[in-house]
Amino acid sequence: MTLFEMTEQYQEFVRLVEDDEIPEEAIWDTLEALDGEWSEKVSRLADVVKNMQALNNSLELTIDGLVERQKKKKKEIKRLQEYIARAMDALGKTKFEDAHHKISFRSSSGVVIDDEEGLKAWARDNAPEVITVKTTETLSKSAIAELLTTEEVPFCRIEKRRNIQIK
Repeated sequence: MTLFEMTEQYQEFVRLVEDDEIPEEAIWDTLEALDGEWSEKVSRLADVVKNMQALNNSLELTIDGLVERQKKKKKEIKRLQEYIARAMDALGKTKFEDAHHKISFRSSSGVVIDDEEGLKAWARDNAPEVITVKTTETLSKSAIAELLTTEEVPFCRIEKRRNIQIK
């Protein structure tokens, strides 16, 4: 029987008691049986929630650990690639090939900005199209909550909530 069904059964029992349809001597035994089953079900569900919370925490730690390992591996890859490039440069080699690998250099170019503020000042007058303005609007819920304590604010409200805690 599900918790929902048990709750309905419990509510039906309360209705029958209120309507005097259950003899007084049967009330306590029935109440204990219903309450025991319901309590056991809630307890089991609380165990499931706690196990899921523990698993979730473990997954978060694992993800954090994996992300950290990934960052380290990326740095190590870059360091080893630079090491190979320096070794090839030292010997004047531009290519290397064996049965397992083929290493070569390819030319590329990229913009290097030496003085960002200086470039921005120059660009404002000479090339405004190279400047991108990014604006992000966000609402501060904590500031809104504070404002709502002193005045009415349209399009929002304080909502009372109940958060279940299982320990």
